[in-house]
Amino acid sequence: MPQNVLYVSTLSTCLVQRMARSAIAAQLAAAAATEGIVVMPADAFATGGEPANAIRISLGNIKDRQQLQAGLQRLSDLVARPPASFSTAPG
Repeated sequence: MPQNVLYVSTLSTCLVQRMARSAIAAQLAAAAATEGIVVMPADAFATGGEPANAIRISLGNIKDRQQLQAGLQRLSDLVARPPASFSTAPG
């Protein structure tokens, strides 16, 4: 498993992607929403301890592989941006 992937569910189709230290998962999730991409900060699923600075990406609801690929590319482009730009994500 890649080092930045914390968890891949075998029961559902999701993964938890670790964020760079400077990125804040909640800010990234909000910026992704402006792009039409819904991800959740990992702390929404934490059950104890210090939650990881990560986002949960659900892959199960998209039936069209091209749509999934396009959405993941947009998310990748967003993650590559400096975290300070998340509040000004293009809509």
